[in-house]
Amino acid sequence: MAFLPIYMDETNFDKIHSISDRELTIKEGLFVGNSFGAAFAAAMKEAAKASSGGEYRCDIPGFQ
Repeated sequence: MAFLPIYMDETNFDKIHSISDRELTIKEGLFVGNSFGAAFAAAMKEAAKASSGGEYRCDIPGFQ
């Protein structure tokens, strides 16, 4: 995130990731909005660190 709003309670989150605006376009070829892009990029970063055989979930905002 570029900034954290004063009303945001950081204790509700396990981690907060920062990504560039173009990261998904350059690395994955995806042209998506900010919410989708941020959720997907963070999920990919966490998946890269995860052990094999585990199950993970990423809720993508506005994706149906």
